[in-house]
Amino acid sequence: MSQISAQGRSMSGTIDWSKYSTVLFMDSMVALEAKPLANLPWAEIDAAGPVLVLVVPQVMKEIDKRKRDGRLGRRARDFNRLIAPAAESGSAVQISVGPPQVNIAFAQIGRIDWDALQDLDPEEGDARVVAQVLNAAGVPAGVKTLFSYDNNPIAMASRHGIKVRKLPESWLMEPEPSPHEKELLRLKGKIAEPRNDRARDRGHT
Repeated sequence: MSQISAQGRSMSGTIDWSKYSTVLFMDSMVALEAKPLANLPWAEIDAAGPVLVLVVPQVMKEIDKRKRDGRLGRRARDFNRLIAPAAESGSAVQISVGPPQVNIAFAQIGRIDWDALQDLDPEEGDARVVAQVLNAAGVPAGVKTLFSYDNNPIAMASRHGIKVRKLPESWLMEPEPSPHEKELLRLKGKIAEPRNDRARDRGHT
């Protein structure tokens, strides 16, 4: 991939955009539904790198809301620990040695002129993500890429000239069993216990 030739400032520290061949704005599903970011096969997107993953405020807000969620709480807390050094330092931090090397950082967002974005609803989460990507301070417009699994934000981003990359199916975690499935597994385990006891008893006779 061609290297980014501009420089900019997206947070309190200066980011040298020329060192990154790919800049991805992730949505919340990447943190909550995909495998851990540090373990993802980033070479499928950019074999050489480095890759910069940026997090806009709306995405962080959506992840934070899940910290007490029964199913997604652990994933949300894990992501918070992963990105905490970037929050504390105000600069990009490395999350994967690679290759490719992958860094993560918070994006600083400029003022959003919602009047100029008539097709985006400021009350709708996906629209806020796209608007914040459009107004990410310092990031060269031509390198902004929305990284999402959901078609709605992907369609919005495409309409506004943002490059898009769909999260591969193979990057998703295996779905957790539903409460009904968990109960069936628990009952099967209880049934299996007496059978195992009888088998052990026969083995000692």
